Amino acid sequence: MGILLAISSEVAANEKATFQPNRLIICKRDPSEFKSQELFNRAKIKHISNLGNSNCELVSTPNSIRAAQEILFFDRNLIVSPDYILSAAKTSNDTLFSELWGLKNNGSNSGITGVDIGAVPAWEISTGTKDNVVGIIDTGCQYTHPDLENNIWTNPGEIPGNGIDDDHNGYIDDVHGINAIKGTGDPNDDNGHGTHVAGIIGAVGNNTLGISGVNWNTSLLCCKFLDENGLGNTSDAIICLDYIRNLKTRTSNRVNISVTNNSWGGGDFSGPLRSAILEQKNANILFVVAAGNSHDNNDEIANYPASFDSSNILSVGAFNNIGNFSVFSNFGQRSVAIVAPGENILSTITGDKYEFLSGTSMAAPHVTGVAALLKAQDNKLNYGELRNLIIAGGMPDDAFEKKTISGRRLLAAGSDGLGAMTCSNQQIQTRLKPKDDKIFVSPGSIVSLSMININCQYPAIATPVIVQKQGKILDTVNLLDSDVSNASLNDGIFEGDWIAPLAGKYTLIFPGNDSVLAEVYLAGQYYFNKKPYHYIEIAGDNIQLVDESRFSLEAPFPIRFAHLQNSFNTINISDNGVISLTQDRKLDFNNLNLPAPLYSTIIAPFWDDFKPEGESNIYYAVIGKAPLRKLVIEWRKVRHYSSGTGDGVTFEVVFTENDPTIQFNYKDVIFGNSSIDKGNSATIGIQSSQNLATVFSFKHPLISNQMSLAVTLDEPANSTKFKR
Repeated sequence: MGILLAISSEVAANEKATFQPNRLIICKRDPSEFKSQELFNRAKIKHISNLGNSNCELVSTPNSIRAAQEILFFDRNLIVSPDYILSAAKTSNDTLFSELWGLKNNGSNSGITGVDIGAVPAWEISTGTKDNVVGIIDTGCQYTHPDLENNIWTNPGEIPGNGIDDDHNGYIDDVHGINAIKGTGDPNDDNGHGTHVAGIIGAVGNNTLGISGVNWNTSLLCCKFLDENGLGNTSDAIICLDYIRNLKTRTSNRVNISVTNNSWGGGDFSGPLRSAILEQKNANILFVVAAGNSHDNNDEIANYPASFDSSNILSVGAFNNIGNFSVFSNFGQRSVAIVAPGENILSTITGDKYEFLSGTSMAAPHVTGVAALLKAQDNKLNYGELRNLIIAGGMPDDAFEKKTISGRRLLAAGSDGLGAMTCSNQQIQTRLKPKDDKIFVSPGSIVSLSMININCQYPAIATPVIVQKQGKILDTVNLLDSDVSNASLNDGIFEGDWIAPLAGKYTLIFPGNDSVLAEVYLAGQYYFNKKPYHYIEIAGDNIQLVDESRFSLEAPFPIRFAHLQNSFNTINISDNGVISLTQDRKLDFNNLNLPAPLYSTIIAPFWDDFKPEGESNIYYAVIGKAPLRKLVIEWRKVRHYSSGTGDGVTFEVVFTENDPTIQFNYKDVIFGNSSIDKGNSATIGIQSSQNLATVFSFKHPLISNQMSLAVTLDEPANSTKFKR
């Protein structure tokens, strides 16, 4: 009999897929609760036979399978599935198939049998189609590789080798893609990375040669923007994205591109790059991207383009052949969607060869490949439905629960409702924003709230966020589907805004009793004023930080920051010359101009890229007696990451009990390199809230040896104003 799938969450049936036309299997969870005769009549359901002694029956309908499913969707008591045509299990006859643990893990090389993406059962449903085009934005592809060439896309609007731009898109003979670096129509790979990615997605399957891709049949479109060293420019990445969008949306010879693979990252936030990715969304293209390989939490440290905020972005982490999170892989409970095989992955490389590589660069194309299989199964699926099926259809695993949005690893097809292609009644309901469990905001601040709430590809019913104070309900915030204006997208991401009220402590309760503590505090404007130099010498306790680390210090007295009524009790100290009183997240070497919206409070005496080690470190001490104690935090002879040897710089921050005034004292700010001396590459300023800051200097040499700055809430007559 067919595979049972819940109608409320099933992959929409493809009219070309392998199932009996006009036949459905319908099961009743509780026969006594059957109340759907009217729906049966609307769908023109006719009984054929009972399926043994189960609560299931085989029925016929003159409607299309999809239309009947959409009618029966409204009865949650029904489990509905096409009557799939099954056959003996398909496995690839490729000579190196046994090495592809990500597709079928047979337990070799100390692996665990079955820890894979379920490719073999997926191939019973579809092995892919050349009608579906996958964009690979990378180092290019060796399109002549024997295991790739039959799956390489050919531009239907271009005549090969005639030296003419036949399709008038600005590229001569862009038969298989383009080279954005040189502006030519030849995306040949001179690095190997893109060819490896291409093989994972779509090396020709079952051809008795080499490996098999997730898709045996597909069309791989290659856009080269990374050079022979694997490096590239944002501008060229945008060219690739624009090229692919234009192919899909042009008036003639449109190309059916549903997904792009993006195994690359780096750089700061780029508005133009984000806009280009949003244009992909508008063209109904899923943007699959590697989460990164620095073992960072993407919730805390943005890793672009994976960290851009767009519903067509699907960020992918990596796991190994025993089902553990890869030690190199970035993660993020609110930002990384799912994990996929990413360690010791065998695939094609340049020179007609094969090679094992590791990284989230290898994990992402497994997901891209499954997205292509889904489109082969049902070409009507949009980017949101592809993303939702991949996320919801994954295999639940405790190892990934606190490290990904889904808490799941990639599964193309499986049983018991699991698997992207066999998804049934799999709900994902989790908060995306705020990313932190505790937030600090000032009155009137707009706090973005969002969550993903899906059942397989379908959006679930929206549920409001409840706002409580001291256990009493004060308000509710209705979250709406972010693409509610375009219902065909079925986004499944629900969004809303909470406007922070008067100062106090509030609890934002999301569905599933997931709560966020919101502390609303008063935020005043700070001012800088030069004072006579006065450095407080301390012996102090060595915090013993190392490069790119932080330390949370319990304050010896309440810190009166931004307003006399405020009381902060934790001081989060970064090795990089910056402090936050609210966020225990890494303030990394990439110093920002203020205000920096990711943080509520920032105290930056000298925010730059430091490298503490040994005695050249950060120290703290408490001096004096209550109620006038002082907390001194000193960066002592700390070197800049780029300065190598030398004494480094010495400076301190001084907090005073019952006083919101803060002192910045600079003893030595000379590294011996003019590009970084005197704060020339640093941020020096104070941020009171997410949208209120005072900047003394940003990447400008305005501090000097033996200098003191008082940072006060009262504006002195001769204050330095650099408000933002």
